[in-house]
Amino acid sequence: MTAPNFSATSANGVAKAPPRIVETVLATICAIDTYLGNKCHFWQLDVY
Repeated sequence: MTAPNFSATSANGVAKAPPRIVETVLATICAIDTYLGNKCHFWQLDVY
């Protein structure tokens, strides 16, 4: 089992994590953002 290649883009780093966990975390943050009236600006960050 090799370690994730963090020298690649952030998207690749996220893709190597368990998809369900990543989607749940991002969706939760997005939901909070939307609730606060920020219209999910989190998706525009480099993390995803």
